[in-house]
Amino acid sequence: MLTPRFFCPLPLEIGSQSKLPKEISTHAGRSLRLKEGTKISLFDGNNLEFHGPIAFINGDAFFTPEYKFEISRELSIKVGLAQALSTADKMDFVIEKAVELGVSEFYPIIAKRSVLKISPDRLNKKMDHWRKIIISASEQCGRNILMKINEPQSIENFLKSSSGCKCFVAEPDSQNTLISESSTNDIQSSIICIGPEGGWDSTEIDLFSKSNSKFINLGERILRTETAGLMAISAWLALIQSRLQ
Repeated sequence: MLTPRFFCPLPLEIGSQSKLPKEISTHAGRSLRLKEGTKISLFDGNNLEFHGPIAFINGDAFFTPEYKFEISRELSIKVGLAQALSTADKMDFVIEKAVELGVSEFYPIIAKRSVLKISPDRLNKKMDHWRKIIISASEQCGRNILMKINEPQSIENFLKSSSGCKCFVAEPDSQNTLISESSTNDIQSSIICIGPEGGWDSTEIDLFSKSNSKFINLGERILRTETAGLMAISAWLALIQSRLQ
């Protein structure tokens, strides 16, 4: 059985019992039905893992770390994913899988053809929801650093904030491929950009063209927006890994 993992940013000391946050108590006790003394693992988001038994007292959970170690399961390069806003369930899916694939930073993009519209009064709630997905996915896949997620932004603001990275923009009409770009470009810090269901608007294509971005074709078939980014990230990482070997 895999050791249950939980994200806990609280300061912990070896041999000292700490009361765990309510959400961890509820998840461990009610959802997972962990028994008294079950060994669990906590990670703090800074590559530190703490291991020890969990205890339950009057509905609260307590943890006494027996040992700790520092371990990174991050990629050797920085890869970001800029995803045009899609329907809520599709965005949740892409964010979860981006964490599992090792994406370091996620950029929700407000595209002209984006289906999902987030009003200012709902933004904080949506960001909290996405962060919970990132935490849950990190607990499951073993990452000890949480993927950074930015607030939804326009393409103009995205290009300004990501000027130090190489952006690869999925566009069916491009003659370039991931294979050709992986062999000719600096790959230490890159971002894959995926458009909405209806594709990028012509003005958005123009914005990317005027920046340092490269357009790439992901193949003969037109992929759904929630498939395209994950396929591109997976293929890109495989190509980079083979190049670095």
